[in-house]
Amino acid sequence: MPPRHNALDYGELMPQSNALLRAILNAEVDGIVTIDERGLIESCNQSVEKLFGYSAAELIGHNVKLLMPPPYREEHDSHLQNYLETGHKKIIDIGREVLGRRKDGSVFPVFVRVSEVHMADRRLFTGILRDLSELKDMEKLLWEQSRAIHEANEDMLYRLALAVVCHDRQTGWHIQRTGAYSELLAISAGWSCEQAHLLRLAAPLHDIGKIGIPDAILHKPGALTPEETLVMQEHTVLGAKMLDRSMSPVLSLARDIALCHHERWDGRGYPRGLAGTGIPESARIVAVVDMFDALIHDRVYRPAWPESKVIQMILESRGTHLDPRLVDLFLPLLSEMQTLALAMPDSASTEFDDAVIADGYVWERRASASGHAGTVPAESLTHAAVSCGSGESLA
Repeated sequence: MPPRHNALDYGELMPQSNALLRAILNAEVDGIVTIDERGLIESCNQSVEKLFGYSAAELIGHNVKLLMPPPYREEHDSHLQNYLETGHKKIIDIGREVLGRRKDGSVFPVFVRVSEVHMADRRLFTGILRDLSELKDMEKLLWEQSRAIHEANEDMLYRLALAVVCHDRQTGWHIQRTGAYSELLAISAGWSCEQAHLLRLAAPLHDIGKIGIPDAILHKPGALTPEETLVMQEHTVLGAKMLDRSMSPVLSLARDIALCHHERWDGRGYPRGLAGTGIPESARIVAVVDMFDALIHDRVYRPAWPESKVIQMILESRGTHLDPRLVDLFLPLLSEMQTLALAMPDSASTEFDDAVIADGYVWERRASASGHAGTVPAESLTHAAVSCGSGESLA
C-alpha cells in the first residue's frame, strides 16, 4: 500500500514541489511567461530575464506588452479580447514568429506559442518564447552563400557563351539580347518567373556547337555549298553533345535549345525534323527571338533589315517556321524588345562585362572600353518580366 500522509505531511511537501518546479522552469532554455486575462505578467523564468534584459521584479505585475514593440501591442490586445469573448483561437495554441523588444529598446525575432492554463477560479495564459536571432543570422549567411554560388554559376554560363561569340565573331550583346528577349517572351507564354530566368541564362548557349565548326565555313562571307551547309547544321548536334547529361537545370534547358532551335513548326527544320509541339517550347521561343535579333542587326553577309521588313518576315514565318502562338505573343511585346535592343547595341562596347538586373533597371550594362552604359529604366518595360526581378538561378 502507498504511504499515508496527513495534512501536515502535504504542507511540508508543497514547498519542495514548488522549489522543484521553479528549478525546472529556470533550467529551460526557452523563455516562459505567465499572464492573467488582463495581460499582466504573473511569473517568468530566468530565460525571460536573459532574453529581454529585465529582472523578474521589473516584469511581474506589468503588462506583457512591455516585451513587444509598438506595432504588436494593439494587435495583442485585440486578439486577447477576441479570445476571451468568443473563444476564437487567433493566437492561442498557434505558434508564430513575432518581434520582441528588449529593455534597451532593441528588437529581435521571437517564436511564441501561447496556451491557456485552465484554473478553477481564473484564466491564465502561458507563453513559450524562443529567440530566433541565431537562426536568422544563419539563414542570412546561407542565403548570401547561395547567392554567391548562383552569381558564380551565372558568370560561368555567360563566359561559356562568350567563347562562342569570340569564335563566331558576333558581339557579347547578341547573346545578352537573346537571353533578355527569351525571358520576356517566356513570361508572356505563361512560364513562371523562375523558369523564365533559367531560360534567360540558357538561351545564350544556343549556338555553342559552332565552336566545333571549321572557321572556313563559319566565317565564309558568301553562300555555303550544300556540303558546307550540312557541316554547319552539325552545330546543333555538337552543342547538344557538349551540354548532354548535365545535372544543372540551366544546362539541361540549354541542351534542348542547342539541339532544337533550328527545328521548324512545319517539320522541315533540322537536325531531326521535329514539328509543332514536338519541339521543346524553349527552343521555339529562342527561334522567334533569334530570328528577330538576327534580322535587325548587321551581319557579315548582309546589312540589318528595316523594322517593317523584319515584322513582315516574322508574320510570313508564322505557322511554317515559327510557332504561331509565340508569334502572336511576341508582336505585342515588340516595343519592349526594341527597348532592350536599343539598350544593348552591338556598337556599345568592345569589351564584355557582367549583365545584371538591378533595382530600377533591367539589363544594365557597363561598357569599360567606350564608357557607354546602356540602361533600360524599369518603367519603360510594362511587361510582367520586370516584376520578376532577377530571380534565383538553379544552375
